[in-house]
Amino acid sequence: EEKNLVTAVGFQDRYLNLMEIVKEEVDKRDEGCIVHGRWAGDIPGVWWWQDKKDCGGQLIEQNIHLLDGLRWLFGEPKTVYAVNGRGIVKPGIDAKPEYNTDDYSVCILTFDNNVVATLTSSCYSTKGIRPTCGLHLTYSDIVMDYRLRNNLIMEYKDKLIDIKREERDHAYNLDRAFLDAIIAKDPKAVRSPYSDGLKSLKICFAAEKSMATGEVVEL
Repeated sequence: EEKNLVTAVGFQDRYLNLMEIVKEEVDKRDEGCIVHGRWAGDIPGVWWWQDKKDCGGQLIEQNIHLLDGLRWLFGEPKTVYAVNGRGIVKPGIDAKPEYNTDDYSVCILTFDNNVVATLTSSCYSTKGIRPTCGLHLTYSDIVMDYRLRNNLIMEYKDKLIDIKREERDHAYNLDRAFLDAIIAKDPKAVRSPYSDGLKSLKICFAAEKSMATGEVVEL
C-alpha cells in the first residue's frame, strides 16, 4: 500500500454475476437476516488436504471463499464462535491412514444490522452424496439461494426467479480486473487486494481459536 502496488487475491466469487446480484439486493436493505452457508463434500485427492498441519483445515483451505463472500456482502463480522469434530471419517478406510484433520466445523458469525450467519464445512460425504453448497439468505421479503458457482434462486411472495451463472468464467473476470488495474495504476479497482484478503484469513484463524478454546472470539 505504501508503494501503491496493485495486488489481488483469488477470491473469484466476488466477480461472479450471481454474487453481484446478491450484493445488489443486500445493499438495498438495512434490516436483519439469517444466512446459512455450506461447503460440503468428500475428501479431495490433493496431498495436503488430509493433514491439518499442512492444509489448516477445510475452513481455511476451502471455505474461506464463502467466508470472504459474507464479508463482501455484510462487512466485517463482530464475533465468531466455532466448533469442530472428528470421528465420521475412518482413517485407512475412508481416507489415508495418516488422515488427521477435522471432518466438519460450524461457525456462527455476527454482523451489524442484525445479520447472523452460520458457516459449515464438511468433508465426510465419502459415499457419493454431494449436498448443495453456497449461501442461503432469508429476509422478510425475499429468500436468496446462491448455489455455489452454479445458479441463484430468488424467491418472492408471488414469484420465483432462477438465474444461471454467466458463461464467462469468474476467474477470468478476476484476472481481467487485475490486469486492468495494473494498466490504470489503480489498486482500488481490485475487489480483494492483499490487505483485504488478509482480513478473511484472520477471521478463519479467529474461528480456529474458538474451536480450540470453546469461547466466542470478538473481532
